[in-house]
Amino acid sequence: MKILFASSKEMNLDNLIETNNNINFELVNKNIDFIKNIKQEDCFNIFKTKEDIYLQNQNIDIYSKKAIELFNGISFRQLELDNLALFNDVLIFSALYGCSYASDMISPFRYDYTMKNSKTYRKEIYFKINELLEKEDIVYNLSSKEFSNGIVHNNVIEFSFYLNNNGELKQHSVASKKNRGAMLMHFVKGLKIEDYQFEGYAYNEELSNENEYVFIKQD
Repeated sequence: MKILFASSKEMNLDNLIETNNNINFELVNKNIDFIKNIKQEDCFNIFKTKEDIYLQNQNIDIYSKKAIELFNGISFRQLELDNLALFNDVLIFSALYGCSYASDMISPFRYDYTMKNSKTYRKEIYFKINELLEKEDIVYNLSSKEFSNGIVHNNVIEFSFYLNNNGELKQHSVASKKNRGAMLMHFVKGLKIEDYQFEGYAYNEELSNENEYVFIKQD
């Protein structure tokens, strides 16, 4: 069993440790070398930001943090990190690292699927990720479509969160992110998925099936 979770652009840069990454794929190391060797004068055009990405890039694989503690987006802010052992089966997707176990040491980075070499890199890294998942009997997907679209597995369980607005079901990005984090916390505690309730969202048996759990909030 593995649980898939999506990274966030927002990161918590406090308490970084001076240590190398402990990553699983040689492909990632090669891409880190590519990023670190981009010339300073080319950084703005490639990364499209005024931040000093060149200096940040030089610290990749030097200053690191556990993946589940590094990312600080909406979904991660729903997590309770007192017992990291709860997250041993969680894989966190990111554009640079492919997927990392929750306790893997990784570095802050800026890299996404619009980068110069990203199309080929994404194809190669997802081949490796699918090899990793192939031996798993079941995969619970609490990731976003940006990352999970590349996953090929014959037993993936999806989670969907909808607001019922006068009979019309709608998904909202912020609410979905909060629910994915809250559901991950609910799940790793060993609680029944059907018992999940969060900010008005509750399990809907009628719309759910063996491949998808659906949660509805009445407006």
